[in-house]
Amino acid sequence: MSLAEPDQISKTKTLYEVGAWEIFWRNFLAGASRTIGGLVIYLAVLYVLSNIFIAYVWPVIQPVFQQMGETTDLLKQLQGMPTVR
Repeated sequence: MSLAEPDQISKTKTLYEVGAWEIFWRNFLAGASRTIGGLVIYLAVLYVLSNIFIAYVWPVIQPVFQQMGETTDLLKQLQGMPTVR
């Protein structure tokens, strides 16, 4: 766009000749499009990172969580045992 052309909403109207609702609607659509695009990108990145986590990180830390569960069960059993005084 050159400097000789005014800011135009369409080919027949300039920015200063349109109503407030048309400007609002166009800005609303632009904002909604940007938000939806951001959500799509966010979900794609989350999907990739979760697949990497499940494939590479979880097999390494799973034994630790399994051991913690077994230890917790053992402590629960020990709490139920009678004590000697």
